[in-house]
Amino acid sequence: MMLARTLRVGAGPCALAAGLAIASASGSAHAGLMMMSFDLNSVMVEAEDGFDGVTDSGTLVLTQDSNSEIVDLRVNGAHQAMSSTLALLDGTIELENGAVVSGGLSVRLEDGSLYETTITRDDGRVAFSVAEGFTVDGETRGGLFDNLHSGLAFGGVDVSPWLGRGELFGSFFLFAFDPNSEGFDRNANLEIYLFVPSPGAGALGLAGLAVGAIRRRR
Repeated sequence: MMLARTLRVGAGPCALAAGLAIASASGSAHAGLMMMSFDLNSVMVEAEDGFDGVTDSGTLVLTQDSNSEIVDLRVNGAHQAMSSTLALLDGTIELENGAVVSGGLSVRLEDGSLYETTITRDDGRVAFSVAEGFTVDGETRGGLFDNLHSGLAFGGVDVSPWLGRGELFGSFFLFAFDPNSEGFDRNANLEIYLFVPSPGAGALGLAGLAVGAIRRRR
């Protein structure tokens, strides 16, 4: 699947959002596809046994400190005003020779609302670029919202289109990961994507719309 990852080639990690916005505005056949994305900054990442770059095998542990925050939540590329802030980030990414093989992500807000998902084995892996440092991306499945306000709102944002559809599919993108000699970085960034319906051949058609989209600055 790797929809968000595919669209990053030459277009940046937010290219999918741009493509969806264009599709919606043009009334294309893809406008029924909806995407939500969380953009988290200043994420703490620790490689439990040190970090060996693009061939690393081991566990990356993702947590938060007082500087960590959700700086943006978007639906189909459009910014959503949130009424709550990040309370807890709990994540693991399991690597084998640089390939993503398993893990999980959990994001809890101060109002108690929660999103959690499982990282699965696909073609995600560790990469390196001068512009972004080390990056890690991969697929997610089994995504679920819980403890929502009025049963519908995640941090004040209506997530009803993602409810009652079973376990949600998506992806993640960890970037600006610049670990020290012990494999620790307190200032990485993380994007989490979730889709409804689950991406397929039609969704991949948005790639053409996204080419050339400009990465928004952080």
